[in-house]
Amino acid sequence: MVTGSIERIVPTTTEGRSIVVHNSYAEALYCVWDAATGSQLAVFGARSGRIAAMACAVIDDRAIGVTGSEGGPVYVWDLASGSELRVLSGHTGEVRSVACTAVDGQPLAATSSADNTVRVWDIATAEPVATIHCPDDTLVLGFEPTGEIVLGVDGDLVVLEPSRDGI
Repeated sequence: MVTGSIERIVPTTTEGRSIVVHNSYAEALYCVWDAATGSQLAVFGARSGRIAAMACAVIDDRAIGVTGSEGGPVYVWDLASGSELRVLSGHTGEVRSVACTAVDGQPLAATSSADNTVRVWDIATAEPVATIHCPDDTLVLGFEPTGEIVLGVDGDLVVLEPSRDGI
């Protein structure tokens, strides 16, 4: 059981069952729970500071969590076991937002950081796909169902189209 206030909740599915992933601000831990039974399935934690952002996705029928931390690295976790799968390195500031999607079957994560960059990653290979330098801090981002990346930059919404914007 995680103590302290719950900072994020992300529902997803794995192996045909609904699960809920949440984290505690105080402990830098994530817990994975079976939504139907209430049983705890896994616990995993940040390796470099407080977990600041989280998203979930399903790749090859495996539920994964993608987390960003105060220390900069982005981690990819197996939600069933809690084991670390990959480290996505490149940010030099706190990772503030994470989003996941698949474009033409390619699993992608987008991350925004206090270093004023947005990075797009191939989750399956841990390779960077694109780096976008922003003039101001990007606090939030998300993917449209068609693959566009929506950024919240200094009070404005910016939509980047992968084919047009070189992503």
